[in-house]
Amino acid sequence: MPENNRRTVFGNAVRYLGWAIVAINGVYMAYGFVTIYSDVSVRAFAPLVLMEGAMYVAVGLLIVGVGRLIRGKPRAVPAA
Repeated sequence: MPENNRRTVFGNAVRYLGWAIVAINGVYMAYGFVTIYSDVSVRAFAPLVLMEGAMYVAVGLLIVGVGRLIRGKPRAVPAA
């Protein structure tokens, strides 16, 4: 397997892992916000849930960016 193909496959795997982290934490953040915001006694902590969830989503997006850097730009294959 050529080196360029390995980098592309690994970079795509890292990107997909990052998007999975973003999706899972987005769902957890939304669920946590709705459940906390619906209870009057702890409603004041709802913004903290959003900030924590946003931090994890940002980490997932950072992993997506690292995957794009690993993948790099496709290089032209010289004609034989």
